[in-house]
Amino acid sequence: MGFEQTLNELQAELATCIQSDNRESIPWSWLATTVSMILSDHSSGVSRPVVLAELEYAWHRYSSSEEQDSAVQRTLGGFFHRNNTAPGLAALFELRIAALEQLAHTSIWMWRLSGSDSAPKGMKPPRHSSTKQMSAFVHQRFYPMIESAEFEGFFSDKRVLYLTGLRGTASEEVLKLLPTTAAVFVLEAERDARLLGEFFGAEVVDGQPVLTKDPAFDAGQVWGVVDTVIQSGEEPTLSHCAMVEINVHPLGGGQPRLMAVEFRGADASLANAFHRGDYLGLVCAVTENSDTLSYGPQTLAFVLPSTAKVPEALATGLRSPRVWLSQVLPDTSQLTLLVRVVAVSANMPADGEPFRRALRVCDGTATRDATVWGTLALRVAGLRAGQTVLMRKFNAHEEQGTVMLN
Repeated sequence: MGFEQTLNELQAELATCIQSDNRESIPWSWLATTVSMILSDHSSGVSRPVVLAELEYAWHRYSSSEEQDSAVQRTLGGFFHRNNTAPGLAALFELRIAALEQLAHTSIWMWRLSGSDSAPKGMKPPRHSSTKQMSAFVHQRFYPMIESAEFEGFFSDKRVLYLTGLRGTASEEVLKLLPTTAAVFVLEAERDARLLGEFFGAEVVDGQPVLTKDPAFDAGQVWGVVDTVIQSGEEPTLSHCAMVEINVHPLGGGQPRLMAVEFRGADASLANAFHRGDYLGLVCAVTENSDTLSYGPQTLAFVLPSTAKVPEALATGLRSPRVWLSQVLPDTSQLTLLVRVVAVSANMPADGEPFRRALRVCDGTATRDATVWGTLALRVAGLRAGQTVLMRKFNAHEEQGTVMLN
């Protein structure tokens, strides 16, 4: 492939520019993605020196960023900057509750938050310290949890949660975070076994929750396995909507039912807290129709992260080395693949989506089928057999013993 050869040469040339003795220190996925974006910006033509110059500039920005996994921020450092670079309202944070306290002589609750010391699978923890703490006002939506016997001890022991919509305010010269309703609480199978049983009717078996009974009470609970996370639009506006599709398994077995959970407007970034294979739990979910739920004004959201082992080379996003089709295993996500088109199917509308196509691709090591939806399905309609394409942010799953992409 001509593009593949160009990438190899640019990787070596960039390594020389940044004075690196090891060209492999430049992640292949980052290189392929960045070069493709540069070429797209110069569709009328661009010289090799210009590509290399823009590539070097992009590398310095990438390598000096506080966290290269930009989808989730795991420190509060951005709120301490003095140059007005506080994170935007759409930023998603993974934080820990260091302490929960009630202001003296008031009914106001506050939690002291610290950065999370975790990191995505296959990645190192944040380079910058995550020990900085901030006090945050707790939104009244969560007061019943704090004051309920069912949640006794829930907020102790550094409970992890995802938050978005965070804003700071100066109070007596001490920066505090204003309350936000957008939160997802992270569960742990063994530690939260009682809660899983009472709220969702799930029993922990071999470290995994299995539905074995009805919940102890009815509060609009939903428990399912995440299948797909779909973001709609680029900027979080009132009309912005993100969707998490989950497989809800009926009590006693049977065919799972696919349902959609919508996160709208300012809550949309919460969808990035979930990944394929995670368990998603909702309390007081809003029913939109028979197949759609939404995160509403009283909804509580929980995630039990998947414990599936993911090969490090396949789970490090833009930091990963090149991944070949023969290396792709089920339940891996955020794949970047350089492939050649074998065939493109006709349009196959399904599940209320008017545009859906299948791609058959190969890279010399294997051949795989990929399904694309919506506007992407319209774009691939013009592809022809033999063309080279760069596939980004694809996920892999298994159907009848065959690894598929979507």
